[in-house]
Amino acid sequence: MYDKNIWKEPQRVVVESAKDSTNQNEFRQNTMSEDEARKKASEILERFEYKDENIKEIELQNHIDDYDSSWHIITEQNTNIFIDANGDGSFSISNGNIYKDIKHYRTTKEEAVNTAREIAQKYGYDIEDYGYVSVNSNLNSDKESYIYNVTFCKEYDGIRNPYESIFILFIPEINVVESFMFSNKKFENNTVEITKEKAEETVSNDINSN
Repeated sequence: MYDKNIWKEPQRVVVESAKDSTNQNEFRQNTMSEDEARKKASEILERFEYKDENIKEIELQNHIDDYDSSWHIITEQNTNIFIDANGDGSFSISNGNIYKDIKHYRTTKEEAVNTAREIAQKYGYDIEDYGYVSVNSNLNSDKESYIYNVTFCKEYDGIRNPYESIFILFIPEINVVESFMFSNKKFENNTVEITKEKAEETVSNDINSN
């Protein structure tokens, strides 16, 4: 099945701290301050019902491949939060707890999608405009799997934009969210800008060449 995604997933291979960056001024332009990042992190912790968690570490990380920046926050309970430092609202939060005895929980991929929709809505995210849905599990079959992840992406004329997406990783039945990621980079915010016509032309050429 042909994958219509022509926007490649970002590869965050090299990360350098802000204090070591040789292009510090370029990164820091329009960058969220540390105080703003702390406030945003507190709001995220509250929204996702992480109670009594205090920030232990905070660091501005610069991604030199695309001149993007993000704040990395770690709480005393080892919850990890990444916040886009350029103010588009993108973030991720990962549960620092290790859950035991989860291997007996089960669901199906169809039900996993429904559960992920409910989780998104619970935390205030309307996924009605997210036309593309992908679901995966940690093992080969629903009979064996006990962790599921569902990704919702916005589509434009059948072409998905992975930079406008919601990713949810959870344990079924008890519906514990281990990771939640919200990406809000619209087409015009991507590193390479292309028109809708050019995108469709690129997809058509790729199909014809296969």
